[in-house]
Amino acid sequence: MKIKGLLNTNLPCLNFDDVLIEPRVTSVYPEEADISTTMITGLKSNLPIISAHMSTVSSPELIAAVAEMGGLGTLHEGIEIKDIDEQIAKIKQVKIDVEKYPDAVITKSGTPVIIAACSAFDLEKAEYLLTRDDVQYVILNNVQPLHVQIIENVRILSRKYPYKIILGNIANKTGAEVYASMPLAALKIGLGPGSICTTGIISGCGMSQLTSILEVYQVTKAKKMKIIADGGIRNSGDIVKALAAGADGVMLGKLFAGCEEAPGKIVEVNGKKYKQYEGARYNTVEIPEQTGLEKIDAFLTSDLKNSHRVEGISGLVPYTGPAHLLLYILARNIRVSFGFVGAKNIDELRAKTVFRYVSPNSYRDLKSNIELKSTESFI
Repeated sequence: MKIKGLLNTNLPCLNFDDVLIEPRVTSVYPEEADISTTMITGLKSNLPIISAHMSTVSSPELIAAVAEMGGLGTLHEGIEIKDIDEQIAKIKQVKIDVEKYPDAVITKSGTPVIIAACSAFDLEKAEYLLTRDDVQYVILNNVQPLHVQIIENVRILSRKYPYKIILGNIANKTGAEVYASMPLAALKIGLGPGSICTTGIISGCGMSQLTSILEVYQVTKAKKMKIIADGGIRNSGDIVKALAAGADGVMLGKLFAGCEEAPGKIVEVNGKKYKQYEGARYNTVEIPEQTGLEKIDAFLTSDLKNSHRVEGISGLVPYTGPAHLLLYILARNIRVSFGFVGAKNIDELRAKTVFRYVSPNSYRDLKSNIELKSTESFI
């Protein structure tokens, strides 16, 4: 890919709204485009989409629905070891009919692929998951993957379980250089771009997602390591930009959180349905409402304070119905982009894409400026 409209090669931090993809002379019809990918080493999927391992996003029901449509689902990292068997059993009970769902991603036994997640610091849980034959891949996750302890943990585990670990989340060239030589199934990219992630605000650290993908891809492409863009995806256009920048797939949180199969509670506000959505690093432990030194001191000297970590928010997203519908529309729109560029597959998309830097005013013109009531799209 190329980027036009910037005066030097020292790129500022760019997000998806900062660029558009130039249309090219094309002979490709959207329906001809092949949007399959290998975003995890050893596993082909027919959609470049994987669900986020978040408590209000991924459930056995959502994992099954995404698998039927050709994508991948994940078990969220908050599941305790004692409850993992139950969750995995639910997934293994699902038998997908490939005649009905010809693009489905399944195991040899006809069930959805199982991808479980845990903290990269939690060696006990990581070993437990990695030794299970019914767990195909394990996501080792942390917002600080450049901590020396995590680097060492991943180095040891990846040698012991080669190409079974997905590591996240790195954000720049430095992170890519640390992990690119390890036998990992994929690297996840994203520090701060998630719709309900506040890590960048509370810490002052982070990267804009498009720049992160571009930087990481420059390192990983020579190693042929797979990379997944995690965060900042709000619509089908963002998915295409992520793929064109170098990602092999994208991880979706907010878009899936509104689906029927997502585990968040349905809430009705002014006649409209919404679903609960919580950040991956959000918890409900709050400082006591009653102020005063005695109350604050009681909080600060208790074990409660150790679980008080908020790097996200909790909110409501519009209820969007079945995941099948969401994925059908996303896939259709992704293929439209391939048609504009003249790309028959993701490799051609990457080779032919020319990004144009756009001003905020230019991007504003892309959005509806109708003042009276207009329809809304969730993609």
